[in-house]
Amino acid sequence: YVFHGANNQKFTLVHKGSGVYKIRPKHTAGFAINRNGSNIQIQAESNTSYQDFTLVRNTSSQNKADAYIFSVFGKGSRQIYL
Repeated sequence: YVFHGANNQKFTLVHKGSGVYKIRPKHTAGFAINRNGSNIQIQAESNTSYQDFTLVRNTSSQNKADAYIFSVFGKGSRQIYL
């Protein structure tokens, strides 16, 4: 989808400490990005490691917009480009 700037395309990064983040959508409260198997979804916020992400430098991209990606913390190699 093309970015249009509405809140349903914006997220807040919540630093939990030790380089770990939770990613919350701006358009609704009480939810976070969650990895469920091979799916990335917005689900009710919980204290699960499936909602923990680390910020990783994307050294393979020459596009400045792709300079950083979020990797699922301790749950394989699934990545989200933001």
